[in-house]
Amino acid sequence: MSIKKGFNESYISSLYIKTLDELKLELKKFDGNYIFRGQSSCLWKLETSINRGLKKDKFPKNSQLLRCIIRDNPGIRSSINDIVKKHAEHFYFKDFNDLQYLEKLAVLQHHGCPTQLLDFTYDRNVALFFAFFSMKQCDKEVALWIVDKKWVEDIANMNCKQEFGESPVQVLNDYENKIVNLRGPKVSLPGERSSFVFLYEAQLSARMKKQKSIFLLPLIKDEKFTWNIRQARKPGIDVSGKREISVIIIPESLKSDILSDLNLNKKELLPGSDCFGEFKDLMLKIREESE
Repeated sequence: MSIKKGFNESYISSLYIKTLDELKLELKKFDGNYIFRGQSSCLWKLETSINRGLKKDKFPKNSQLLRCIIRDNPGIRSSINDIVKKHAEHFYFKDFNDLQYLEKLAVLQHHGCPTQLLDFTYDRNVALFFAFFSMKQCDKEVALWIVDKKWVEDIANMNCKQEFGESPVQVLNDYENKIVNLRGPKVSLPGERSSFVFLYEAQLSARMKKQKSIFLLPLIKDEKFTWNIRQARKPGIDVSGKREISVIIIPESLKSDILSDLNLNKKELLPGSDCFGEFKDLMLKIREESE
């Protein structure tokens, strides 16, 4: 077990483990109020799907796609509803149009559309499964990201009170009006580019329920996720000297032992594969038509 170089942010604690026993011992430190995310490469930072490829100018296209689906094109929403009705047993709602803005984002995020939500889970085993399940041959080490849920809640409570005069729940319940409709790409919210991250829970499909999903939502989506985290730690906010985010780096050589120990499988955690495929085809069609 050793400290892993390369994560220089003061709020990130990183550790490299070499054996399954070391991993189990380390994870005992995170019993309780934590959420987890598995990534199949330790080289990847925490980034939302809408922000991936910012340097390649993909953000405007991703943002346009999202706006087209949720706000500008009723025909696309009708196509989504056709998929929902066809796979009714997979979804816990009947009409996509009846969902609140963030609920729509959660459904789209879980079915292949880039959004500003970042998937996490309450279950470390689910996170570990997806870290190794998604590995490619070029990936030598995976990353298990661990976030202190209480810290996110405390920071969101403090910032929402300062920025909006309301609780995070109140802001999220009216997210479209309080945030989306108030600003364009260059417009700042109160506080002059201060930011933070929300916790958002939604159980709208069998897939979300099986994966014990919870999301992190950056306030300002056109900035990187890590930027939003850094801004949350601005002067004047007590972080009690803690590192609120941890990452455990795990070598590919442990893949077989860990997956065997987890006793999870793709069919269990990814119900509705036909439904996901139809969503993916729809997203590709929308992209092609918009280019």
